[in-house]
Amino acid sequence: MKMSRWRYRVSTVVGTAAVLLALLTAPATAEQTLLLSPAVEAGPYTVVWSAPRLAQPRSVSESEVAVCPEGTVVLGGGSANNSVASSGALALIRSEPVMTAGRLAGWAARVENFSLIGWNFTAVSVCGPAPGGHGTVARFKEIAPNAGIGESFGKFCPNRAQAVSGGFAIPAGVRAHTVGITHDPAGHGPSVGVINRNPTTITASAFAICADTMVISHGPNPPAETVASQTQKSLTVRCPEGMFVVGGGVEPANRAAITITASYPSGASEWTVVVLNDETVAVRVVPQISCVD
Repeated sequence: MKMSRWRYRVSTVVGTAAVLLALLTAPATAEQTLLLSPAVEAGPYTVVWSAPRLAQPRSVSESEVAVCPEGTVVLGGGSANNSVASSGALALIRSEPVMTAGRLAGWAARVENFSLIGWNFTAVSVCGPAPGGHGTVARFKEIAPNAGIGESFGKFCPNRAQAVSGGFAIPAGVRAHTVGITHDPAGHGPSVGVINRNPTTITASAFAICADTMVISHGPNPPAETVASQTQKSLTVRCPEGMFVVGGGVEPANRAAITITASYPSGASEWTVVVLNDETVAVRVVPQISCVD
């Protein structure tokens, strides 16, 4: 597939259901550095960015949605932001597909900001024509307090259909964070890692977008990269030549206590993950990508 058509697109919510409108928050202020990122079109696929939204300082959580154009469905998505670790990075706690009127219409992102600085963030959707067997499945898992060692769980697509992409959600306002989202090597569903430092049990969720008529390539993934202690690092992985990105994630070594601050399609054929290393020692992580012809 030759990627020949590129243009800017910012999603609007005109004509969408009230469930999407309820997820939107107050607009970003002019004083904040805006995320002016180009969305792209390549063949039948489009990456759509929501308008930037401000995560208020000391807020429990803020939400945003990137809505797919009419006639398309969401195939994957994520969230980007302009926070930096030295000033208190955002934590991505929810990254999941949104359904309205029976259509997977967009991608929702929720972030937490416990710093004294407001940061802009966006939701990002990968959109395209609905493939055969297109739908989403979810698994809910109770995570007991685990003292920072983490627990992983996943959700496979029904009838061994192909997993196009995956998402996750954890509660807001608790001392827990997602440490990784990875794909089964056979491509049947995502696995989510969660660290729960809360004194009580929480409920986390894993989501898979499934299809039985798409051929998805998971990888190739690059070698593991080192993230120094108490630092934030951006990792980017690219699809094979001629393929379009539909999803991505990151796998930490030994369930290390990283925090995912952003995970999103950063171009027509690449995925970027930004992680914060909360450990007192360096950790190694592997960014992942899912692509389609």
